[in-house]
Amino acid sequence: FMVPMMMEWTADFTVAALQLTRIPVYREGLQFIIPSGNWSVVEACSGVRYLIASFMVGTLFAYLNFSVTWKRALFIFISLAVPVVANWLRAYLIVMLGHLSGNKLAAGVDHIIYGWVFFGLVIGIMFMVGSRFADPAEPVPAAASAGAGGGAPSGLAWGVCAAVVLLLLGTQVWGSRLLREAPGTNPPLALPAPAAGWVAGSGPVSDWQPFFANPSLSLSARYEADKQPAVMNVAYYRGQSYERKLVSSTNGLVEMAEGAKWAQVQSGLTTLPTPAGPVQLRTAVLRGSSLGGSIAAPRLRVWHLYWVGGRPTVSDARAKLMLSLNRLLGRGDDGAAIFLYTALDDENIANADALLQRFASAHLESLFRGLEAAHAAR
Repeated sequence: FMVPMMMEWTADFTVAALQLTRIPVYREGLQFIIPSGNWSVVEACSGVRYLIASFMVGTLFAYLNFSVTWKRALFIFISLAVPVVANWLRAYLIVMLGHLSGNKLAAGVDHIIYGWVFFGLVIGIMFMVGSRFADPAEPVPAAASAGAGGGAPSGLAWGVCAAVVLLLLGTQVWGSRLLREAPGTNPPLALPAPAAGWVAGSGPVSDWQPFFANPSLSLSARYEADKQPAVMNVAYYRGQSYERKLVSSTNGLVEMAEGAKWAQVQSGLTTLPTPAGPVQLRTAVLRGSSLGGSIAAPRLRVWHLYWVGGRPTVSDARAKLMLSLNRLLGRGDDGAAIFLYTALDDENIANADALLQRFASAHLESLFRGLEAAHAAR
């Protein structure tokens, strides 16, 4: 879940450092162009592997070399901060190596190798500095007498053990019951018919599809008003498991991988007034292909949100909590990701938003009613 945020930080630092180095740079989202070539921040550039490795060995180092609690906590904090900053510097240095060498160095898989060598040097320096402030080893206390601490466990200890066993067994039984109550059957759901002023369209607006894995049901339909197309896409989830879940760190508008066909270059929020009250939606601009390709690369304006058990939300955390609560209360774990989008011509976002607002106002309430009916029929 930290990967997208850390990718954004890496891109921010790299672009800022390039600008300070007086290298012209044009950025869109996680992709940017400099005079010598095109670069993009992909999942492997986030630094999350640096963070995990540094945190693990840093915690072990702190435990072995410090006896004072605040020193241990400080070094663990440093072991979290250092890899983040080191990854920013690594990304900047990789781009500079490629730029100064005419893309002969650090342009392929070798930049991964350079990155790990750099990480090893950074961790080594961190340990060398930490060793200078290590606490002296404490003398081993004398062995306790044979009778000290001996004897049979107390009644309280037996009670705690019994409570833990009962708790573990109870959660297993209750979890099995919840799984039996939430079969992964396909919900009886259909997208709303075109409202007044809209007609059903044919053909895709683009080849983009939300990157949501293994939904129980996926529906998509094209609508048109005054020959302007808008698309509704719904990914419905029921009987969620490790392989199929609505809220996941890997689910998103686009695939976070090198060579992905689409990239997100802008995000935000908007509010749609409805008879039942305002509904908040996330907004995004998606760009097809990579920078440096065709000038006519397709762009989409996307509005999206979650629907969980009758309630819309744009928050991943709130959606996950609502799913968990509904399942614990025996209401099932039905949820859906809703996407409304249209082609973005001439980068006129205002026109695209006006069309999507008109589209959402005409169809979103009807879609919510259909989702509630599908949920009730589980």
